[in-house]
Amino acid sequence: MFTCGKLSRRGWQKKVTDAGNALILSGEMKIGDNGAKKLASILISDTNIKVIDLGSNKIGNKGANAIAEALKVDTTIIDINLDNNKIGKKGANAFAEALKVNANIKEIALMSNYICNEGANAIAEALKVNTSIKEICISFNNIGDDGANAIAEALKVNTSITNIALNGNNIGDEGANAIAEALKVNTVITNIALNGNNIGNEGANAIAEALKVNTAITCIALYCNNIGNEGANAIAEALKVNTNIKEIALGFNKIGNEGANTIAESQHSHNKYRDLFNAPSI
Repeated sequence: MFTCGKLSRRGWQKKVTDAGNALILSGEMKIGDNGAKKLASILISDTNIKVIDLGSNKIGNKGANAIAEALKVDTTIIDINLDNNKIGKKGANAFAEALKVNANIKEIALMSNYICNEGANAIAEALKVNTSIKEICISFNNIGDDGANAIAEALKVNTSITNIALNGNNIGDEGANAIAEALKVNTVITNIALNGNNIGNEGANAIAEALKVNTAITCIALYCNNIGNEGANAIAEALKVNTNIKEIALGFNKIGNEGANTIAESQHSHNKYRDLFNAPSI
């Protein structure tokens, strides 16, 4: 899903990609906060770097703050990966402030960074005004229902994000309901990952209602939740009227024979094949 998530390389090097020059520091560099601060100073003066991969570098909130300050003035970076660091809610707040003024970044990955619901709330506020980001990943950050509610409110007004990953965030039915309400009015998101949460039948029912009216989504991941036959039946009804979805992943839920049969029967309404029980490409 995310370009920056595919740029994992060892060592400090620049690499020309389709996006332009890339600075790859992921892997075993472990630059930490001090290295991040030094890098931030470089970013302010270097106008050639367009893609940065800082995944798995033990960067905390101080290093995140320094990079965020650089992004407020940088006009060239379009893709940044900070997956698997420790920026926390303070670091998320700093990036949120940067995203309010940076109009160039198109992709940002913050998976597994301990941002929790406070960090998600800050990022959500930024997404209400940011018009450049197309892909964002905040998976495995334990944002919970509170964070999901905030993100949902942002998605009601955001007009740029097409891909969003919210998997592994302890989102339950309350958060799923909020996301569903956002999807009823959002017309730009095409890919959304909600797998590995705690979404049950209630949340699945809400998402199904959203899919009946949403005409943008083509791929949705709901595997590894707590969806049973009731939720599966609701999704099946949605699939009978929604002709845009190409992939929907429902594996590793609590769907029995009844739900599986209903889902299978819904496919007879359309000639196109939809991947039902495998992980989607997002």
